[in-house]
Amino acid sequence: MEALNPLLAGGGKDSFIKLPTGEVITRHPDCVIAFTVNREYEDCNDLQEAVYSRINLIKQIPEPTEDELFTRTKAQTGFDNTALLKKMAKCVVDIHQYCREKDITGGVCGPRELIDWAQDSILESEDRGEDKVSEKAVIAAALETVLEKVAQNEDDIEDVIAGVFNKHFSPSTVNSIRQKK
Repeated sequence: MEALNPLLAGGGKDSFIKLPTGEVITRHPDCVIAFTVNREYEDCNDLQEAVYSRINLIKQIPEPTEDELFTRTKAQTGFDNTALLKKMAKCVVDIHQYCREKDITGGVCGPRELIDWAQDSILESEDRGEDKVSEKAVIAAALETVLEKVAQNEDDIEDVIAGVFNKHFSPSTVNSIRQKK
């Protein structure tokens, strides 16, 4: 990031960088530079102080609530089973919190994973010939989306299934579907 400092410094004759090829990139006077940092992510390095001093505005954005996750996912996917989607949003929030508390790293569980899970649930229901998304389709989809992304270590995935997922969905149904996969 520090290589961008001349561009972040503002206007004037010093708002340029020179690439290794010799090409010079000059910042346009109307240019706005925005970037994000996910501080909680493993291996995410702190920004250098020189970069911080050149940033005009820093905004902390809280993680989305269950209701926000539900609303966004419903809007993006058209998932039509409200009660089940709310349960899925709660499950994603609980998995995320559980992973933090248990220091389970190397994976993700957030808004994109919920959207993936909802979309795959719809497809799973269609494959099953269902008129409406069922809990069995949601469980089957979770095993291939949200739960596979939660960690890279199989033991951690099993921990999340036992510690969180099975509290939201019937353990016997989860086990039955897992045995068929």
